[in-house]
Amino acid sequence: MPEESAEWQELSEVPRDENEFEEEPQAWGTPEEESESEEDAASSFDPKMKQAFEGLTYLGHLTAEVKIPYHSFTVRTLHTGEKIKVTELIQHLETSISYARAYRAAVAAAGLVLVDGKPLLTGSKQVDVIAQRYRYVTDNWYDPVIDILYDKINELEGKSLEILRELGVLAEPNQEVVQVDEVEVAGGE
Repeated sequence: MPEESAEWQELSEVPRDENEFEEEPQAWGTPEEESESEEDAASSFDPKMKQAFEGLTYLGHLTAEVKIPYHSFTVRTLHTGEKIKVTELIQHLETSISYARAYRAAVAAAGLVLVDGKPLLTGSKQVDVIAQRYRYVTDNWYDPVIDILYDKINELEGKSLEILRELGVLAEPNQEVVQVDEVEVAGGE
């Protein structure tokens, strides 16, 4: 049996399940021609993002595999509802010194798809899976593992925004610095 390396391994993206949605004809005519740079950026997302309506569920979706010695994790970017659920889950800790740690753990739990090739917890629509995963992660895992997963999810979120800017979906952030007089801020004359 070959010996497993105890070194950290480079992260790689994992493709999304191709059978998740059935192919349907385009409802709004033919797509516009894309430039070569747009095609390169678009290839980071699932090609199904170009489908009418259902394609919106892929616009911004990225996954990656994180490997640490003897274990692998698949993580992904979070949906808006999951980000809201994360903040609701830890809002009671907002004034606490542990808020940042709880936030990182909740994001890692929400973005976790697979652990060693298996789902961490499977749930149904009636069960808050993010809360269950959060409790499992915080009760059983140590900070370094949670931090590695959080950092990768955060990196994917940034990459997603970068790709959306390249595609022209999002505008470039405005870097202009505006001087504001203290009197204006204080509501003075």
